[in-house]
Amino acid sequence: DIESVDAEIARQYQLNEKVTNEEYKIWKKTVPLLYDTVQSHALQFLSLTCQWLPEVELDADKQSLRAQFVFGTNTSGYQQDYLQVGSIQLPETLDSQNAIPVPTTNDPTFNVVKKWKHNGEVNKAKVSPNGKLIATLSNSGSVYVFDRFSSGEGHRTELKYHTKEGYALNWINDSELLSGTDDGKISSWDVNRDVPVNAFASHSATVNDISANKVHQFLFASASDDQTYQVHDLRTPATPFITRNLGAAVNAVCFHPELGTMFATGSADMVVGLWDLRKPSAPFRQLRGHTGAVTNVEFSPTDSSYVMSNAADKRINIWNLEHLGSDFDEENYFSRNEKGAYYDPCLEFIHAGHTYKVNDMAYHPSLSHVSISVGDDNLLEVWK
Repeated sequence: DIESVDAEIARQYQLNEKVTNEEYKIWKKTVPLLYDTVQSHALQFLSLTCQWLPEVELDADKQSLRAQFVFGTNTSGYQQDYLQVGSIQLPETLDSQNAIPVPTTNDPTFNVVKKWKHNGEVNKAKVSPNGKLIATLSNSGSVYVFDRFSSGEGHRTELKYHTKEGYALNWINDSELLSGTDDGKISSWDVNRDVPVNAFASHSATVNDISANKVHQFLFASASDDQTYQVHDLRTPATPFITRNLGAAVNAVCFHPELGTMFATGSADMVVGLWDLRKPSAPFRQLRGHTGAVTNVEFSPTDSSYVMSNAADKRINIWNLEHLGSDFDEENYFSRNEKGAYYDPCLEFIHAGHTYKVNDMAYHPSLSHVSISVGDDNLLEVWK
């Protein structure tokens, strides 16, 4: 009956909460051993997005660094939403002797230094390569462009094309960007024009992610709920020149920052796929280790042999591709891993600091292996 079903649901929820709390306690105990630095900050409103700004400053005492990042608010329409710039203090050396424990109270090393009013929730924010502009994608489908150094309280430009909200956003260069939403459409923009340069309508479901190729800037890849990744040429927008069905929703895609033919995908089947554009029929390697749908992937900009991914399992995995040549029984991974004793040799580290779903993550562009992440637990974490 309904009452017994409700009771079972409540019991499972309480059990999951207990397991999550125990896992978090264990993680906190390991922080001094596993991290060079960790900071965890409770936000007033959860953020769906985060990304570092490029500059790093040395504080006057020369004992610490000051880094900045962008994040947003998600107030569910109850209050004014904002795009915000946060500033955080980090150890100057970022070595193990300066490990920072997870704080239990408000930490003065973190503060908001600037914010702009935002029309609706900030689903995604991306900083232009030169650090001067910030683009956002809202829950209305509008793309907003903010001038980081302006004195105004709002956006510089609103780019209207999409009819539904979305999360796929990526810069091509300092003045051009790509957006994709739940309407299944992709648009390319020049931020100095208020109409799309081109529109792409080759997906049949939500576009979850977009990645511009940093080597061949006329190429970009897209990931969709229609279970395909596609590779497009900006010069011929009518039809993608590669379409591959992975048999599960494709949630994330990211081109390698230096190798123009290599990219990674993250999909609902818990797999991070590594692909070569020249042989696109199948991944040349599948990275195994997540226990939930993979929702983000990103290559390190400072050490391109590393790729980071997060999933619905509340974990952020760090993969070292230098171990791709190591023996690994990829085909029989799940059967051999039933007792949790068989690991992908590329899996180098697991960040377990979030107690609910991780919404976004990013590598710092110049501080090697320093990462930021935000989750449904209202936490913003900076860690190495």
